[in-house]
Amino acid sequence: MRVLLIQPPLEDFYTTPIRLYPLGLLYAARVLEDFGAEVEVLDCLAPLRKTRIPVPPSFRHLPPLSRVPHFFKGYYRFGLADGEILRRIRDFAPDLIGVSSQFTAYYQSVEELALLIKRNFKAT
Repeated sequence: MRVLLIQPPLEDFYTTPIRLYPLGLLYAARVLEDFGAEVEVLDCLAPLRKTRIPVPPSFRHLPPLSRVPHFFKGYYRFGLADGEILRRIRDFAPDLIGVSSQFTAYYQSVEELALLIKRNFKAT
């Protein structure tokens, strides 16, 4: 069985290294390998790419970015573009796909990636 475990891209004002390491997925990969699965971890945050995007409507109540600390100068998508993620999934051709994030504030990134995958693949 071929298993692809994915850490999704994320959207935020900034990021820190502690939020980026896919430790849980690496643990899961090792266990699956011990049971005979061929496993690949797709870390969509490595290498870290940053693209400025509009601040989501849910943050419109915040003061303008020009009036907040230096690390809030923009809102960004960190990680691979959707097309690149889909290409890498297609290239690996997994039987099973798992998506997870170690930082629960990014649950929406997990949900959005899961929906993208379901629209494009028949993997579980």
